[in-house]
Amino acid sequence: MKCFKCGRQAVASFRQIGSLCENHFLELIEKRVRKDMRTKRLIRKNDRILLINNESKEYHTGYYLLKRIIKDLPVKIETRKTSNLAASSKKHNKIIIPWSLDDEAEEFLNMVFSKKKPKKFSKKTIKLLKNVTEEEIEIFAKIKKFKCRKQAKPRIKKMLDELEKRYPGYKFSLLNSIKQMKELK
Repeated sequence: MKCFKCGRQAVASFRQIGSLCENHFLELIEKRVRKDMRTKRLIRKNDRILLINNESKEYHTGYYLLKRIIKDLPVKIETRKTSNLAASSKKHNKIIIPWSLDDEAEEFLNMVFSKKKPKKFSKKTIKLLKNVTEEEIEIFAKIKKFKCRKQAKPRIKKMLDELEKRYPGYKFSLLNSIKQMKELK
């Protein structure tokens, strides 16, 4: 399999866009996260950012992309292993949590099917990788050789993976539906 942009050996293949080599794949993910940060104005000059470190692939990928995207922007980034967001948010005006598109879809489906209340996050909370699937994050982490802690997949995430295999683009369609439903509130 060859990259459709440059002809080098591909590391990922997507039905919607084709096969991509390492460089073009990394560029695609960074561009997607960068666009989300820019359009939603997530990070600004002089922000004090807390990045929650759970040693997952989402944390490592998010940290790497955050550093690349903000480059010389004068912000303070602190990483901390914590589950108590309220206590750690006093001296930070932004909190970045390790959260992927799969997490967003899982939370929504739990709310719909199990009538579970969605997790409450403060307005300071940023879901940096909300537009990136776990599969893409896994490939990103493998390319960058991040040492990540393995996590068990809940049943709903396994179901989402099966649906994505059968119907490519399903997760992105679900995310767009979730966004539209939130706008109706």
